[in-house]
Amino acid sequence: MTVPIVALTANAMESDKGKCISAGMQGFVAKPFTTEILLSSIQEVITKEAPDKMPKIYSQLLSTANPLDKDILITLKKAMEDDFEELLPAFFENSRQIISDLWNAKSSQQFEILQRNAHSLKSSSANLGALNLSSLAKSLELQCKENKAVESQQLNAIEDEYSRVETALKAF
Repeated sequence: MTVPIVALTANAMESDKGKCISAGMQGFVAKPFTTEILLSSIQEVITKEAPDKMPKIYSQLLSTANPLDKDILITLKKAMEDDFEELLPAFFENSRQIISDLWNAKSSQQFEILQRNAHSLKSSSANLGALNLSSLAKSLELQCKENKAVESQQLNAIEDEYSRVETALKAF
């Protein structure tokens, strides 16, 4: 395996991206960027280059990143006002059920069920500002769309990140 390289550049034109890829880089991120954008690009590169190593490497990267985008969460709380307090328990219950369903579907590689549940987790997590969890779910969703085998490490990474999100949301 070659060492994956993600270009970080102030040049944001599509032609600049093409030049970086032509030069042998596997990813491209234009400045300014957020941690979530950078992690998402790294995840894409690792998934393409070494899918079996992605969950471990990505989990290590995520463990240093904030599990929540507090700006999204604050905006949502302001918009929902008193109803926000009902949202979190529903998110927790729904997410736990989704993760359980992912494990059940993984045992027989039921890609349609895996994809549908990953899509739900991706969307609900993003709505609450849990962008890292959403990114993991998105990666799983795309993988299942291509009927590629799901490994336990991937679901472990989702569970670990969900735990970080739940802890952060309870402290919010």
